[in-house]
Amino acid sequence: MSRSRARATASCSCTATRATSLLILAVDRAGNVIDEHLLTDGTNEDWEDIAAAPCPDEGDCLYIGDIGDNDATRTNITVYVVREPVEGDDRIKSIRRYVGVYPDGPVDAETLMVHPCTGRIHVVTKADDGISTIFRFPFDPDGTTVLEQVDKVAIDAPTLDGRQITGGDWDPDGERVALRGSDRIFEWTTDPDRPNGHWNDPPTVLVGTTEVQGEGLAYGLDGEIVTVGEGPHPDVHLPLRRADAAAGHLRVPADRPQLWVCVGSARAPGATLLATLGLLRRRRIRSGR
Repeated sequence: MSRSRARATASCSCTATRATSLLILAVDRAGNVIDEHLLTDGTNEDWEDIAAAPCPDEGDCLYIGDIGDNDATRTNITVYVVREPVEGDDRIKSIRRYVGVYPDGPVDAETLMVHPCTGRIHVVTKADDGISTIFRFPFDPDGTTVLEQVDKVAIDAPTLDGRQITGGDWDPDGERVALRGSDRIFEWTTDPDRPNGHWNDPPTVLVGTTEVQGEGLAYGLDGEIVTVGEGPHPDVHLPLRRADAAAGHLRVPADRPQLWVCVGSARAPGATLLATLGLLRRRRIRSGR
């Protein structure tokens, strides 16, 4: 598979008729679906996010987050790990399946991130009050494991939708991390000497996303930010360059990389729901926890 095919994943919407879809789609630069890959050994209770990172053993993988829980009633969440699909691979299987439970009971989450250096799987909760909690799976999880609480992060935005975190990612080197609400992005610079200290620092706030309902976020190979919206015809911005230091607004170059798409679930009849985005990329090893 060419390097361009493994550049980025974006989103798609689906209706209740596709509520149990287990598809990963390959999409060209014009937005046309060119391949469908069916996960044959999984279920879809509420797929919410997809991240891309090195595999637990070797190579490039996609991490699919079945983590949505609008009613906060699920007994556990599941993350499926699949190798980067190749062209013509219609049916794929997971190489790992991680099952986690929260230490203090169910919560809703839409954000899955995998650290590019350590491989630690992180889940960020979606909170109405703007205080999101960052959890992570333990190293080399086995069976059903209790997630570890990493920290809490306070999200300051003028609207409820702006405070609810719906996507996030680390950049390819683990030097920056970003979360997003509906209309803005919150970005931190990380420090390998205090791997989680950035969550207590004020973020850089990037505004200027123009989706009808912003949902997903990922970093590109060169550190550009990719965002996407939710709905029957979601807006995909590929890529959005980092904010201008003075203006703080995102810019959209003309070139668009090829995409991976993960089909999500819809829990109410007639509803549409986004399966958000991740990025496949080769990464330089760097310390971090």
